[in-house]
Amino acid sequence: MLEKSLIYVIFNKVIINNNLTYNNIYVYL
Repeated sequence: MLEKSLIYVIFNKVIINNNLTYNNIYVYL
């Protein structure tokens, strides 16, 4: 849970900057 929480915080910022590219990666996490 903790690891996914940290990843969510990091990718949440990345998704805002590059939603189309990283949205697919976020789904697989």
